[in-house]
Amino acid sequence: MNWEAIGAIAEFLGAIAVLATLVYLTVQVRHSRELLERNEKIALGNAYQARIDLLVQRSYNYFIPEVADALIKHREGGLDALSEKEKMFLQNIAINDVAQQEMSLYLEKLGLLDEAENEGTKRRIMWAYSWWKELGANPHGRVKSYYESQTDKSGDA
Repeated sequence: MNWEAIGAIAEFLGAIAVLATLVYLTVQVRHSRELLERNEKIALGNAYQARIDLLVQRSYNYFIPEVADALIKHREGGLDALSEKEKMFLQNIAINDVAQQEMSLYLEKLGLLDEAENEGTKRRIMWAYSWWKELGANPHGRVKSYYESQTDKSGDA
């Protein structure tokens, strides 16, 4: 066998190796894409579950007798009508509420919630913002930015 024949065989084997590598890479890329899609669905499910858990907890908080009493007193007489303990109850709820709204806006930014799904969050921010500030919850980050962007549009700022 001469060197030309050996070279041709080596080229042929090299071409086969390249094709095998391309097939292997195609399978790996497909597998990676499927894993990413599955992980995205898991992340979406976890985001929804976390959101539901927070909403349930928030609803539950309002049925704690001390909190319900403090909310009624606040509605009837403002912040001055509350004891320090009642102010702490409401401030804790307000801080948690701000954190929940912040999380929802962040999930929307990540694409895990669409804008329509987040309308309740945006309505709550506009409704509760002054109450949060009054209680010292100090809305910040996305919540503050969203509120300011909406009040700037409406001329309420």
